[in-house]
Amino acid sequence: MGTDFAKQVAVSEYARKFIRFKAKQVVRQSGFSRSDLEDVEQELVVYLLRKAQQFDPERASLNTF
Repeated sequence: MGTDFAKQVAVSEYARKFIRFKAKQVVRQSGFSRSDLEDVEQELVVYLLRKAQQFDPERASLNTF
């Protein structure tokens, strides 16, 4: 999968909401503060962009990935 697909995955509404949800979970853990929320979200987006090339539409839907 190319970079266009990776961008499509990362900017989908589902992905944005899920990333926000997971980032909020992370910053509630010890060692993090509420001010880390944006940084955690950015790290999750970068992770998703790196992993997007592994998406196989025969195995799962885009939201499941």
